[in-house]
Amino acid sequence: MTLANRPEWEKAHLDRIKRMVERDKNHPSIIFWSLGNEAGDGMNFEKAALWIKERDNTRLVHYEGTTRRGESYYVDVFSLMYPKIDVLLEYASRKREKPFIMCEYAHAMGNSVGNLKDYWDVIEKYPYLHGGCIWDWVDQGIRKKDENGKEFWAYGGDFGDEPNDKNFCCNGVVLPDRTPEPELYEVKKFYQNIKVRQIAKDTYEVENGYLFTDLEMFDGTWRIRKDGEVVREERFKLSARPGEKKILKIPLPEMEDSEYFLEICFSLSEDTLWAKKGHVVAWEQFLIKPPSFEKTVVRESVDLSEDGRHLFVRSKDTELVFSKFTGLLKRIVYRGRNILTGSIVPNFWRVPTDNDVGNKMPERLSIWKRASKERKLFKMFFWKKEENSVSVQSVYQVPGNSWVYLTYTIFGNGDILVDLSLIPAEGVPEIPRIGLQFAVPGDFRFVEWYGRGPHETYWDRKESGLFARYRRTVQDMIHRYVRPQETGNRSDVRWFALSDGRVNLFVSGMPVVDFSVWPFSMEDLEKADHVNELPERDFVTVNVDYRQMGLGGDDSWGAQPHLEYRLLPEPYRFSFRMRVSEEILSWRVLPAISETLHAEMSSEDMIREGDTLKVKLSLLNDSPLSRKDQIILFVDGKEHSAKKVVIPPFKEETLVFKVNGLKRGEHLVSTSLNTGKTIYVR
Repeated sequence: MTLANRPEWEKAHLDRIKRMVERDKNHPSIIFWSLGNEAGDGMNFEKAALWIKERDNTRLVHYEGTTRRGESYYVDVFSLMYPKIDVLLEYASRKREKPFIMCEYAHAMGNSVGNLKDYWDVIEKYPYLHGGCIWDWVDQGIRKKDENGKEFWAYGGDFGDEPNDKNFCCNGVVLPDRTPEPELYEVKKFYQNIKVRQIAKDTYEVENGYLFTDLEMFDGTWRIRKDGEVVREERFKLSARPGEKKILKIPLPEMEDSEYFLEICFSLSEDTLWAKKGHVVAWEQFLIKPPSFEKTVVRESVDLSEDGRHLFVRSKDTELVFSKFTGLLKRIVYRGRNILTGSIVPNFWRVPTDNDVGNKMPERLSIWKRASKERKLFKMFFWKKEENSVSVQSVYQVPGNSWVYLTYTIFGNGDILVDLSLIPAEGVPEIPRIGLQFAVPGDFRFVEWYGRGPHETYWDRKESGLFARYRRTVQDMIHRYVRPQETGNRSDVRWFALSDGRVNLFVSGMPVVDFSVWPFSMEDLEKADHVNELPERDFVTVNVDYRQMGLGGDDSWGAQPHLEYRLLPEPYRFSFRMRVSEEILSWRVLPAISETLHAEMSSEDMIREGDTLKVKLSLLNDSPLSRKDQIILFVDGKEHSAKKVVIPPFKEETLVFKVNGLKRGEHLVSTSLNTGKTIYVR
């Protein structure tokens, strides 16, 4: 029985409520009264609410403890803690008398606050939904020093306290010293009060979401970025009353084959008590022209040789060395200097976030950690198909009986096309991450990239990442969470380069990659419990990824990332271009390759009515890049069925379609690959 239903506790409940109201009644920042937090429900809270309404009828009354059981007459707001989106949708689906406010949501523990966009898409669509309060503002850690004088943030258990909740109270959007954490930028993006929507390529609707402020209080700026760099910028003034919408026309320039983004932002026109003039309060960015890619024929030749242990591929200024025992690329030697400090390895694991730990990811998905370490080389083969290129492919079997195809195609000009295909076995769980990991010498400490930034972004937390060209050091690419965990990812990256100030390791996506760089190893990051335990290594860890699963954040004690942000167990492929050079290369120029997919269809010529027609489609990917296709089968010109397939480089694949219910007569069976034949049914 809760204390709220015990008569002997009535005076205590009322005394607490009365003292709160009398203390704070004259503060204009108080907009409603809350009866308490997670304290059950009963008549003592009912009496406290009725006392408030008699003492102060100008403010609303809130208490989640009663509304979690349903509607309650004595509170004015319906609220829940950490509801799923379907709960919001259900509440908004019919007529209601009270607004819904999530008194706690988006649990911000560690690297979190994923899928905030999905919540706010729903909140802004339905009038009954009034937002919520992120839990919470600041990581509750205390600065301490270890025996070597290194500072760290201490949390539960660091003071000899038992029992404890470890770092559970480090769940804010700022560090204990109020340094912004990456998720704060995502919060700011969705909490901005100015919305900009594209009507046409040069026409935009601006909506003032402020309640009391005209947009003339802000300076407007629009910028056009060409491949990430600003090529045109103009300022403007726009007057729009609260709630009003205005049309903004942008005079667009002639555009070349590059990628162009339009950026529209609003900033403070003068100093305020809380921020200086120029502080950006809202922005949006729009792709106004996608890039055009150029494929060029490489004229330089490439040389291939081998000994008992290694395969050597030599091109302009660069030698690649592959191990015949592991199938891995172990050295990239540029003008006599090895760029790698270890082999390039497939990686399907990420250092668990606090949300991952809460939903048992380390236990549920542990097979993928093993897959990153315990791969078995099934076969390795190489051939010099063209004078200007050599392809090397290694095929691995990993725990769970999944298959990995890793293919390098090296061109005479130094370009390297890297292709990774993952074919998961039936019954394996979702995948934390799909990518490649390697290390370079520590003096490669300068990073440049074109993609979302400048802060870290993830699949379900990237809307605050502005597409631009950025420059940082490796140390600036990570965020030191109170408890070390996955950090530093950049999403939708067109290209990035690591440099020692003279030589660049250049990587460009085909079309995009995610990437991160760390001044320590993955093992260092996973082993550390506090930031002072992270060592300073003499190498830089580089992750080039197709993607990793989302961060989640509905809560930190069981909720997984939303389904649309999970890497479900199905075939995946991704590729990128890599090259060592003394200059930053064009990311839109790629070496020309064969991209032929041979298709041959076969089936019975004649079947009896009522029989099943089996259509076999034999596919050969005669290309150094894997292919992901959806093959559609048509019967008499109508779509019958479709199959998705990932075909690794130089591999054959067979698909079988089954067709039932064919009537007597002739039928044309064809596919989306322009194969077809006439079938007779008798």
